[in-house]
Amino acid sequence: MRWRWRDCLGEVESALLQVCRTPELGGHLYQCPHCRAEHFVPHSCRNRHCPSCRGANSVDWLDKQAEALLPIPYFHLVFTLPHELNALIQYNQAALYDRGELQFGGCVEPLASPAKFRRLVRQACRQKWVVYAKRPFAAPEAVLGYLSRYTHRVGITNRRLLSLDAEARTVRFAYKDYADDARRMVMNLGLEEFVRRVCLHILPPRFVKIRHYGILSTRNRTRCVQQARTALGVRAESNATAAVAPPPESTTPVEPPASTFCCPHYQKPGLILIRVVRPPRPPPPPDDTS
Repeated sequence: MRWRWRDCLGEVESALLQVCRTPELGGHLYQCPHCRAEHFVPHSCRNRHCPSCRGANSVDWLDKQAEALLPIPYFHLVFTLPHELNALIQYNQAALYDRGELQFGGCVEPLASPAKFRRLVRQACRQKWVVYAKRPFAAPEAVLGYLSRYTHRVGITNRRLLSLDAEARTVRFAYKDYADDARRMVMNLGLEEFVRRVCLHILPPRFVKIRHYGILSTRNRTRCVQQARTALGVRAESNATAAVAPPPESTTPVEPPASTFCCPHYQKPGLILIRVVRPPRPPPPPDDTS
């Protein structure tokens, strides 16, 4: 099977990633008040699978969640599925996310046998499925920072990509070997195998990765959080949520105000926005990163 980006992402998302931060998506045109030179800053695609946009998406999510933090103890709960179910889940991602019917093909075709499926269930249930609950050592803001990095990861970041040999159809990239004390290593893979591995991290279309319940449910979030603050006797301004720092591992900075941009020629800040340049054709809206 030949793996291609558009087979995993779809035509629209694949096209968006290829034109991210190019004039195809429009941008902002700035001018230096000192040397009068103009500088064009292209728009990003904001797709949740884009390695160039993950930093901004993570910070946006972090800021939104920080607004709802309350001055109360929090617990971090982790639930991991048994390793024995990995192959079955990988083959049935869309069906399991949508509570559909399991399919048995490829490497999981033997599980179509009722006897072998029951054996798999017994193997997965040998150990108790326990939810790991632990009160964080740091403040809730630190847990939010960790979650923003973890939930907004992409298959591979730009800085790990080292080279592409178009003639040999191979990709060199850096990785950490956690079996060897997280030592930094370099791997050379065939292009199709590299794409196949990255596609394992791509979510099904319209899949909502993060869901909120209780007082944080989307419909009543603002009202319920305000009621909770009133009951606790605190004001929104007094909550220390504004001190949440951007994810330190993010390599994609959030676009700063135009006044902080430095002119490449004059090397001084203070660029002035002249106009917003619209794309040649309206791009589709970015997928839900929540």
